[in-house]
Amino acid sequence: RLAKVFSGGGYCKAANFGINWLDSQKIIFAISCDGPSADLPGSESLYISDTTGIPGTKLIKKWEAGGVPPKTEISSLLYLSPTGKQVIFIKDRNIYKMNTDGSGLVNLTNKPDDYIPGSSGLMWSPDSTQIAFFEGKYPTQNIYVMNADGTNIRNLTKTPETMAYSGRLFWSPDSNHIAYFHDQSGNNRSQEVDIYLLDVSRGTVRNLTKKPGWYGEPSWSPNGKQIAFLSGDLHNPKLYTINVDGSNRTELLSKQPLSQFSNIAWSADSQQIAFTSGEIGKTS
Repeated sequence: RLAKVFSGGGYCKAANFGINWLDSQKIIFAISCDGPSADLPGSESLYISDTTGIPGTKLIKKWEAGGVPPKTEISSLLYLSPTGKQVIFIKDRNIYKMNTDGSGLVNLTNKPDDYIPGSSGLMWSPDSTQIAFFEGKYPTQNIYVMNADGTNIRNLTKTPETMAYSGRLFWSPDSNHIAYFHDQSGNNRSQEVDIYLLDVSRGTVRNLTKKPGWYGEPSWSPNGKQIAFLSGDLHNPKLYTINVDGSNRTELLSKQPLSQFSNIAWSADSQQIAFTSGEIGKTS
């Protein structure tokens, strides 16, 4: 049975959606809209739906964001927990959390600093018990992890010369490791990075790829033993896998007839990889 649960609610520029199941009968979704122009605020909205259709969908809360002067209600996307029960966001340079029914708003951090909200600046661990984020003045930010209740905040990359390139943070399926882009040269050039692995419990970091260049789309296998990624020419990348101990770097497609990759997805048994690829302007 197909049921439309949201009709759009009007014009939304550069829409960004996040969606998750709360239980087998309800879904939570967040919608981000840019302002109509640079000086007008956009919005961040949180909805709950019982999946019966549009009448069963309820707006939990809507915040204004951005504009000139900037609105201070919220300054990041909304990041849903894997369970769908909680959401985190940045306000006044601090991280806040609330239940997805709109209750229980709490400030998780009390040190105003330069958190980097980015496209995925806050990342829940798959088990919903931890939150990873960037902190520090761009571009020399470090990676921090804290418990989901705001306790035990710790800097895991520590050194001031560390430059975690401010892209996404990628948690391992068991919530024990984080993969991220790292610019060892310190010049903040996204074309010259490596993929690094961070052991969350030990606080140790190691270079996984050991071959500076352009990297994109890291994706953990469900069993946590491999990472698939793109590398090579930004406009004509190749698809690779590598074991998490750094061994067996394998180019999966020796001949590259297509010019774009995206949306890497592993099969549940970690034996196959699906992806989209195509020429510029075409997708297959």
